[in-house]
Amino acid sequence: MSPAILEDALVEFIQANTFEMRYRSNVETQEKVAPHVYAAFIPRNTVGEIEPGMITTYPAVVVRAKQGVQAIHYERVTVELLIGTWDDTTDQQGSRDCLNLVTRIKDRLRETDIIRQRFKVTMPLNWQINKRAGTGEYNSYPFYFAEMQVDFEMLVPGNQYEATTMSVDSGEGRLEAWSVPIDEF
Repeated sequence: MSPAILEDALVEFIQANTFEMRYRSNVETQEKVAPHVYAAFIPRNTVGEIEPGMITTYPAVVVRAKQGVQAIHYERVTVELLIGTWDDTTDQQGSRDCLNLVTRIKDRLRETDIIRQRFKVTMPLNWQINKRAGTGEYNSYPFYFAEMQVDFEMLVPGNQYEATTMSVDSGEGRLEAWSVPIDEF
């Protein structure tokens, strides 16, 4: 189990839990779309710059393993979720849209508790709406952002024997814990 697999599992989980939520995407259309969910990266323009106004894939959630700490039997990985919405109406509903996405994701994480039967959610879960974006201002109209930090625990095999028995792969040449009768020792 790796942080990259955790990112992919979270992308799948967030897509499955937000697919019916619909928000405006950009000024060119009134059509509402489900959040786009990305693993480990923020979409960039052709020269590699991040330009909020150029991203036409709002609403969006970026899932990124931020840091980890490995102990003897487990690894704790902190995953950062960056949530972005767009809304150019004067009521600034985009801020509420961000809050609704945060609420949906955090509630589903708490309810599920374990993602893909491997990654245990550890509380507390932290979130923040309209994080300051360099300018010192909280409001980034018509772009609205939220950030979440979620910790997960993953089991870590202690040695080669445990790595083999914990693997989903099995076949010839692998020593399985149940394949050698105790009497033979």
